[in-house]
Amino acid sequence: MKRVQLAYVSTHERGSAPLSLLPARPILLEFCSRDQFPLLLLFPPVAFPEIPELPNSALNFTQYRGRFYAVELYAGANSGSNSNRYYSFERGLTHFVVLTAEAYIYTRTPIFLANQLAWLKRDLASVDRKRTPWLVILAHKDWTMATEAFADFQPILDAAKADVLFVGHVHYYNRYMPYDSVTKEVDSASVSADGSTYTEPKFMTVIVTGASGDIEADDRYVKESPSFTGTENYGWGIFTALNSSHAVWDFHTVKTDNGPADYTDHLTIIKTH
Repeated sequence: MKRVQLAYVSTHERGSAPLSLLPARPILLEFCSRDQFPLLLLFPPVAFPEIPELPNSALNFTQYRGRFYAVELYAGANSGSNSNRYYSFERGLTHFVVLTAEAYIYTRTPIFLANQLAWLKRDLASVDRKRTPWLVILAHKDWTMATEAFADFQPILDAAKADVLFVGHVHYYNRYMPYDSVTKEVDSASVSADGSTYTEPKFMTVIVTGASGDIEADDRYVKESPSFTGTENYGWGIFTALNSSHAVWDFHTVKTDNGPADYTDHLTIIKTH
């Protein structure tokens, strides 16, 4: 069985707001895409929406839906969502699910919310954990940033025994210990003494990988439970599913503004599927 790697980067530009918020957003987004093109040839991107573009789109994700229409035609169609705002795909030993929590804030449409949840239940029910034992969720925000969305998502993800949730939004890196977002229970028993291994965690591991740049005044990492480690330095990470029971996550910094220059983070998740 093949192992799969997921490289996680972001599309924020250092020193600016998210590109989709700027008045000249189409031009800047085009420049950003061109700058990233060499990297995207090596690591095909997984697209999902964050804050919708303003002011001319009525908060309906016009730029995103148009620029990433191919995602709807392929991953969306193949996963049965027929959307580029939520969909799934499989690579190697991993089933990836992309969700949008922004629908609870922008262009809030009850039928869209209901369709996303109904699709999520169908998609997760169809996953063959013998073939793709690892279940990884990708979203712009986690439950601390989008409480209402995860009030809907979390019970479904817990029932499916999702392994990892990768999010961004805040512009720093933060790795949490496994914890229950409802009861606030931290599964510290699964965490090794040095924090580098989670063995048979009871809860999903949440990793915030928003450290691509654009340090903002209110985006400051503070180590408090259930966080284990984090940094404000710019960086990127790679998730690798080694086999059905072992997956690793490695985070590396590329530029130092705050914190040690040699900061890295390594996590091994050992889990019986």
